[in-house]
This record gives sequence, C-alpha cells and structure tokens, in this order.
Amino acid sequence: MTSTDSTKTADTCTFDQLRISPNARLGVDWLIDLYDRRRWFFLLLLAGIYLIGFTGQWHPEPDSAMYLTIGRNLARGEGFTYLGEPNALAYPGLPYLIGGAFWLFGPEAQWAARLIIFLFALACLGLAYRLYYLHSDARTAIFLTCMFGSSYSLYHYTTEIRNDVPFTVGVLAVLVGLESWRRFYFSRSAAALDQSALPDGGTRSEPSDCRSIDKVQPKQVRRSIPWCDSMVMLVGLLLAMTMRPHAWVLLGALAGAGAIALLKTRKRRAIVLTGLVAMVLLILAVIYADPRSGARTYEMDILRKAGALTTPVGWNALTQNGWKLLNSTVSEATLSQSIAPGLTVIYSSIILMLGVGLIRYRWVWGLFIIGTLVMVLVVLPLPRYLLPILPLLVLAWFKAMVWINRRWGRPWGNVVFATMLVMWVMPNFVKIIRLAAEQRSTYIAEKYGDAAAFSALHKLADSLSAQLDRDDFVIAHYKVARILAYWADRNIAAGYELPASAWTHRLYLLEPMDEQMQQMIQNGLMRLGPQVASYPMASQKFRRLGPRWVLTRLLPPVAGIQIADPDIADSQPDGSR
Repeated sequence: MTSTDSTKTADTCTFDQLRISPNARLGVDWLIDLYDRRRWFFLLLLAGIYLIGFTGQWHPEPDSAMYLTIGRNLARGEGFTYLGEPNALAYPGLPYLIGGAFWLFGPEAQWAARLIIFLFALACLGLAYRLYYLHSDARTAIFLTCMFGSSYSLYHYTTEIRNDVPFTVGVLAVLVGLESWRRFYFSRSAAALDQSALPDGGTRSEPSDCRSIDKVQPKQVRRSIPWCDSMVMLVGLLLAMTMRPHAWVLLGALAGAGAIALLKTRKRRAIVLTGLVAMVLLILAVIYADPRSGARTYEMDILRKAGALTTPVGWNALTQNGWKLLNSTVSEATLSQSIAPGLTVIYSSIILMLGVGLIRYRWVWGLFIIGTLVMVLVVLPLPRYLLPILPLLVLAWFKAMVWINRRWGRPWGNVVFATMLVMWVMPNFVKIIRLAAEQRSTYIAEKYGDAAAFSALHKLADSLSAQLDRDDFVIAHYKVARILAYWADRNIAAGYELPASAWTHRLYLLEPMDEQMQQMIQNGLMRLGPQVASYPMASQKFRRLGPRWVLTRLLPPVAGIQIADPDIADSQPDGSR
C-alpha cells in the first residue's frame, strides 16, 4: 500500500471520527458544510444571544443568596461565615470568586458576580469547541459547539449565580486535557510507524483499524507536548473540586479510566501514573486548604442517603428518583421540556444509553456519565445536575444522527436526521429567545417572570433591616430565608439552618412559617411572644403562604432545642438548598 492509498483509506474510515466528506450529498454533509462556510456568522449569532441575556441583574434564589452572603462576608474580612458562624455547607470556589469581585467593586456589585458566571459560560463554549475539535475536526466542532450552546439548560443557568456552570467548565477543562494528551500519545505512535518503510517503498502510516481519531496521519496531528492543555486540565480539576461534590464523581471516573489504561497497556504507564499522582496531590492540597469547618455537610448527606438504600424507605426513594429521571429530568435537561407521556421515557432511555455508549470511545466519558446518573438517583434528579454531562450527550446524540444518516442514506436517512435535529434544537431555541426577551423587557419579566414578586420581597427585606439589630436572629420560611438574609443583611434563616448560638440572642419568627415550625409551635416546643411588626403580602407569588408577613418575638424554652434538617430539598421547586 502506498502513502497515497493510505491517505484514501484514512479518508474513508472517518465515520466514527465524525470527519465529513465535503463531496457527499447527505443531510449531515450539507449541514456541516454550511456551518463551516458560515462559521463566523453562527459563532457571532451564538455570542450575541448570550450577550443579550446578560443584564447584570440577580435572579433571586436560595443557593445564590447564600453564595452572595458568604462572598460579602469574605469581602468585609469576616471570613468564610454565614449567619455569624463558619459555614460547612457551601463549597468555597464560587463564594471566594464572588468575595474577590465584591472586594474589588464593592459589596453591592451584584453585576460583578453575574459577570463571573457569564465569563464562565463563554469559557464553557470555548472548551466545548476545543474538546469537539480534538475528538473530530474543526468543521464538526463548529456545529457541535452551536448545538451545545443553544441548549436552554446552559443558557438558563448562565443567568443565575450558581456553581453549575463553573463546575461544567472544570469538567470540560479536564476532558480537553485528557483528549489532548491522547492525541499527543497516538501521534507519536503513528509517527514511529510512519518512519518504518515497507518493502514496496510505501510507509506504515495508517493502522488497519480506523475507528478512532487517534489513528490518523502523523502530519495531521501535533507532536509537541500539550503543555497549555495540561495547565488547563489542572486548573479545571482544581475548579471542579472547589465547586460541587459532583467532583468526586469526576475523580472516580478519572481513577477508573486510569486503572483500565494501566491494565490494557504498559506503554502509557508512566504518563498515567504521573497523572494519577498529580491528581492525588491536588486532592490533598484542596482538602487541606478547604475553609469549611466541621463535617462536610454535602458529603455526609450523600452518604446518609446512599446508606439508606438498603431500607424500604431508601429503596422507594430510589425508585421515585429513577422514574422522575426518565419521565422529566433528562428531557428537561436536553430538550428543555417533556415530550409526551410514554415518549419522554423512551427518549430519555435512548439518549442515556447513547451517552453511556460513549465508553467505547473514551472510558472516562462513559464512567463519568454512569457516575453522574448514580449520583442523581441517590440524591435528587434535577436538570441542573446533568449540565456537566450535557456536552457529552450532545456528542452522543449527534453521533446517532450521523450513523442513521449514513446507514439509511437518502431520502429516509435525511428525514430522520432532520427530525432528530429539529427535535433537539427547536424547543431549546424557543425557550432561549423567551428568556432573553424576559431579561431585556420589564413588561415580559413582570408578566411571565418573578420580577414583581421579588421586588416586593426586597421591600420587606428593607423593612426588616430597619427593624432588627445585627445580632438578632429570625426564623423564616425556607423559600425566602436566604434571600431575605442577603437583602436585609441580617441573620435570617430557615429553622434547619438556625445555628446553636441563636438561642443566646433575641429570636424572632417571621410568619407565614413553614410546616416544621408550625408543628413545633403546636407541640409547645416554642412559645410565641408579642407581635413586633406586620407587613402586607404584596406579591401574588407568596400570597398562598399567608395573608401578611408578621414578625413575632419568639420565646425559646429554657434549654435550646435542635431543629433537624427536614430534608426539604425534595419539596422545593428548584431543589436548591
């Protein structure tokens, strides 16, 4: 076989690599060619949609309120504290970034915190392009990046101050580094084969198995050590470990893929062992520098739920989580909505199997998806928990589209390809446009969003700030406690978050109260004192809780009582804690 013949063979063995031939007539070839020719138009369009969605305004919700409060305390020099005590719940990554922004621009610069998330979203798109490019080529990477960027899940959480987008950036950075090193290793192997001439004068430039991007012509891939991608990978791993407990799933996938690599071959043993040692050292450094005090609340909660799986209650919760995952969570995370009863379960099962099937390309991809699914089944199946695996699900869905288009040909292959593409893109794009309009239009925000309700809640926070001292504590409904605590700059907490030191200060109850506090009052564990103030319930969103906000002095018993965590995450609309 001559070198020319080898090149032709490489070009025809590129289906699994997603390398599209420009001379083909199938729908996938036409679409990839269109995005390649108009790449700047589509990239600028995608960037413009994200710029439209950035307003610098905070969308109030409990998790982000806690991050903002801790960040403000850090900027003031009060340390990693919440409600006057060291915090053991929030992962430190995002609060420290917010604290740095508040230190530079002032403690009320909410736009700076929003800007941090927006920049992370752009980094997410850039790293997704890099990952797709390393796995396939530039032409395919353009389309896949636009497909991933047009996902409502990514766009929606870009408008909120949460740690989901930064964690996804960390995951993508790690995957990019691994893909770059894989390319480097196989390029060296291919180069070594290329240098050994065959008896007929040809070169041994192409292995017989063309199922991977790693086995391409040596001149088509870089041969220098990927130092830049290696630094990106280390920074991404550090970022992921400081953002969410989901990082332990990523670490488990890396360890599993490394163990498999060590068992399969000895040639990469030095590289794999070096990477595993560096990962262990980084883990130890992060644990040592962790500012959280006491038990790791997230980890303890996950272990508690995992241990309960052997009980009937735990098994019932696992079954319910599994049904919710297939019936709504997966479709909402990928398509932004459910399809129809029955069809949603079928679609969710198919795309999850496609995602797990990526294990045939990269062990770490499949293991990370499997670990993520196990985690959400044990904890809680929320769409935002699937955001870190969304870039891989996009790739899996696209591979399925290409496979069908190639296998069935024209016209039915094109029809199915177009149907699968429209099924993915259209509902996401429609909801993105609506959210962008809501961001820019006060009328739409007040009519379809929660702007009016939170404006009234902000006024309530101002009234509480004037009524209370800095050392006072208020027990409030879990839906509004953290938000009021940030806006009022006072110690306002849900019952399960109330610190033990609160019993040594003046204690108040803000009615309407949640179910647990109602039960404690009825059982005589707490006594209501005189009413201090009353405020009108000025928003329809919270009016179903009660007719008015009433601030009442709370008389605790002689010995302080511990209010257990009611595990209310399951009952919150967004599942945030």
